[in-house]
Amino acid sequence: MTARFSNWAGKYFGFGQDTPQDAVVVTQPTRVDAVAGLAFDLVTTWDLGLYANYSFLEDRESRALRDASFDREGRVNGDYAGARIEIVHDTRDNTFSTRTGGRDVLWFDGWAVQAGRNDLRVRAGMSTQHFLLLWPPDWVLALRAEGGAALGERAYLTQFSLGGGNALRGYLSNRFRGDAYALGGAELRFPIGSFISGAAFGDAGTVWGGDNGPVA
Repeated sequence: MTARFSNWAGKYFGFGQDTPQDAVVVTQPTRVDAVAGLAFDLVTTWDLGLYANYSFLEDRESRALRDASFDREGRVNGDYAGARIEIVHDTRDNTFSTRTGGRDVLWFDGWAVQAGRNDLRVRAGMSTQHFLLLWPPDWVLALRAEGGAALGERAYLTQFSLGGGNALRGYLSNRFRGDAYALGGAELRFPIGSFISGAAFGDAGTVWGGDNGPVA
């Protein structure tokens, strides 16, 4: 079980990949996220996860968010509730400082309640990570790729977004948003000193705007 509360201000640039950088809405959210579930060992390197998801969002700039997207984001504020299934194949040598192996995830989720309404949205996606030990013990090449797509009624929290430290580094969080996305990256990890290491990386990604067609 996990739970998280946040009221940090953020930035919103609009819907799609071609959004201008200077047209920014500063968000003022109060957000709660909670996840409860079970994970099962299937066979040696395969796991199955079943989870229930709940979120609550109250953003004082919700009207500005909808105006900036021309209502393409759907409703913003209210309760969100759904369920998620994950199938995981994990062959990493360890989870803290991985040098070899990989982790592949196939996932599906469905949201029956979005922004306080009984609106159905179904999403599916996959991710893969692989680690290659180039020069023992600590020169490692990490490769990853992921993507996802959604169908059904749109709502703000169930849209995909790119940007930030975990998805398309070099761009602000929430920079690009859409109904589907693809992302890939490579990272070279190397030692600098006894307790210091460095990384050189490159990321690339795109989002699509659903019924507006590809926007990149």
